[in-house]
Amino acid sequence: MQSDVCGYGLGGFISSTAVAFTFSRASREEPNASFPLAVGVVAACTVMILRVLIATAVLRPTLALALIPYALAPFLVGTVIIVVGLRRGEEKAAVQPPSNPLQVFSALQMAALFQIVLFAVHAVRSYWGDVGLLWSGAVLGFTDVDALTISMAKSAEGLIPIAVAAKAIMIGILSNTVLKGLLGLTLGRARFRRLAPAWLTVIAIATAVSIAALH
Repeated sequence: MQSDVCGYGLGGFISSTAVAFTFSRASREEPNASFPLAVGVVAACTVMILRVLIATAVLRPTLALALIPYALAPFLVGTVIIVVGLRRGEEKAAVQPPSNPLQVFSALQMAALFQIVLFAVHAVRSYWGDVGLLWSGAVLGFTDVDALTISMAKSAEGLIPIAVAAKAIMIGILSNTVLKGLLGLTLGRARFRRLAPAWLTVIAIATAVSIAALH
């Protein structure tokens, strides 16, 4: 059902990219469910922003406060799309959620990746300064926002200024949103292929405007 798909979209608390990948592929098998599947992807993307804020609030409260002005616009845009989508409720679908990534092997992978990223962050700043960090945020966010968030939270205030860390995380979120749009465009079918990329583009634009305005 519509609520089922949006509920799975809340898997953004686990892996929003996995949700985008799963729902994009699901649109091939259930083209009539394109609308709720697209809303589910937006839900996962929106919840990811909330997840990042919660993670930074736990690891580095000052960084979370710096992130809020950047995150407000894309979060509100995503929330509006979700609310409108839930009110329409024009289709029903039952989709299996992505597998739980909080398994032992995945946890070990995450720990190893975090150590690599933390080393890379320090190396990048040593050679290329803050500009290099922002570019690394874009590259890393394209694949793993969690590793980016943790590394920036651990490095903020000591090795990296809070403002630079916040901007790097938001740039990572922006690039990750672009990735989800590309997944929808290349893997999706029927209306999903139009709706998900279009809605994610709006969220990406809101994110980019926030970054530019607060520069």
